[in-house]
Amino acid sequence: MPELPDVEIFKQYLTSTSLHKEIRSVEVLSSEVLEGISARRLEVRLKGTEFTLARRHGKYLFAETSEGKEWLVLHFGMTGFLKYFKGHDKDPAHERFLVSFTNGFHLAYDCQRKLGEIRLVDTPERFIKERQLGPDALDPTLDRDRFAGILSNTRAAIKSALMNQKHIAGIGNIYS
Repeated sequence: MPELPDVEIFKQYLTSTSLHKEIRSVEVLSSEVLEGISARRLEVRLKGTEFTLARRHGKYLFAETSEGKEWLVLHFGMTGFLKYFKGHDKDPAHERFLVSFTNGFHLAYDCQRKLGEIRLVDTPERFIKERQLGPDALDPTLDRDRFAGILSNTRAAIKSALMNQKHIAGIGNIYS
């Protein structure tokens, strides 16, 4: 399952390949991965915009649109990843969402098991609050004392406490 380090790599990948490129079209190939938005609405909202900034919180990747009012949220489930490519002969095998840019390149969200999630939100902060996500595991303010305080408020086994995204966002099975 993609965990925090993987999603950090996806953030860097999105930043290096897909920022500041005009979106020509959006195609949702599996609506099962959409949350809280229809395929048509997502297509209309993204077409003609650009991704201007990428950020990550825990296992979620956020891409700000040039409209400045919305962020695309990507969660990769167990098998998700991103692929930037030119030419449809390079399509990923389990493409669920495809962004085509005016420069002829594409960004695909590939998720074999369809356990991921794609949505639009007004701000990452609001999304994080609504999901009740804890501080990011790499947050510089998550020092020893804060970490101990978070864990002192639970009676769960240490592995369960670490994997609870409401305590600390981004730690999964591998790293717990």
